[in-house]
Amino acid sequence: MIEYQPSSKFLQQYIHSIYFTKGQANEKIEFIYYPHYIETINIFWNASIRVEGNEFDIKHKKGEHNIVLSSSKTKFMKATVQGAYNVIGFHLKPMGVHHFFERQSLHEIDSKIFEISGSKSLKDIDPLKPLEEQLKSLEKYLLDNYRPSPDDQLSSIINQIHETNGTIKLSGLETQENLSRRTILRKFQKYLFCSFENYKKIVRFRQSILNSTKHFTNNSQLLDQTSYYDQSDFIHQFKSLTGETPNKLLRHIKNKPHSINYFWKL
Repeated sequence: MIEYQPSSKFLQQYIHSIYFTKGQANEKIEFIYYPHYIETINIFWNASIRVEGNEFDIKHKKGEHNIVLSSSKTKFMKATVQGAYNVIGFHLKPMGVHHFFERQSLHEIDSKIFEISGSKSLKDIDPLKPLEEQLKSLEKYLLDNYRPSPDDQLSSIINQIHETNGTIKLSGLETQENLSRRTILRKFQKYLFCSFENYKKIVRFRQSILNSTKHFTNNSQLLDQTSYYDQSDFIHQFKSLTGETPNKLLRHIKNKPHSINYFWKL
């Protein structure tokens, strides 16, 4: 995989990174990727996509092209990729997808996995051209299709969740934003494809992974820097998102930070 930051400073506000990867004939790779508040769009060439439950399979299929948004914030996915294919993808910051794609162009094919229609010019990017040309074509598409945020109040709420590491209460946001509880909850489902509480949960989870790569050596130290209620809450919430205990997964991340088997780092 080759990864870049957008060359456009403007796009850097909404896009975390752009990457290119390809599969080789007779090659098979399996890995797990975990829930994240950052969403991913992948443009697949010569590949068929099958999504079922928490299985995400990519196989070579000549002439088939797909654009897929992954926005899973509640479950981990097991991915299997095999055969010769090309992918250009980009990681979107929260609400980023709505700056470049209409909501009605997203068609859910499984829980929080969407196929994107009406983006023919994205499929026309030639994966056989040099990466620099592909990158230039993608950035041009994004700049040409940029639109203002569909909901500034929701963007403000998201910022407050991150600033408080997922501890802010819904009741406090109702007062600050002058919005009803029902309205806030509806906004999360409409634009972030998850509940308010699940979004806070994923912020805490990702912060615990970030902290684990620093100088924290055990769960007690880690808990001091996160917003879980106690050790039991930490283990329960972590396992519900990853299927593994914090000790097992965090130890793996620290010992093998670049392992292809665990796609956890963005």
